[in-house]
Amino acid sequence: MAQFNVHEAKTKFSQLLELVERGEEVIVARHGKPVARLVGLQEKRNVLGIGVGDPNYRSGLSDEETFSPMNAEEADAFYEGRL
Repeated sequence: MAQFNVHEAKTKFSQLLELVERGEEVIVARHGKPVARLVGLQEKRNVLGIGVGDPNYRSGLSDEETFSPMNAEEADAFYEGRL
């Protein structure tokens, strides 16, 4: 974990961002006293878990198949708990 005073952090901000992008934490201090921490952002995760909209989800269905309405047979199976 690297520590930089405010003046140095302002002049080397791009370099500090490169450190953060590589996974390091950077502390910014005023008069030697830590006041802030720079850390990388985490990827946003789908709060509902894997599914449509999650880039890791592969259903094997085309968008047309995924978003098309159910036919009568599929609807009956769904409401009877067979789907």
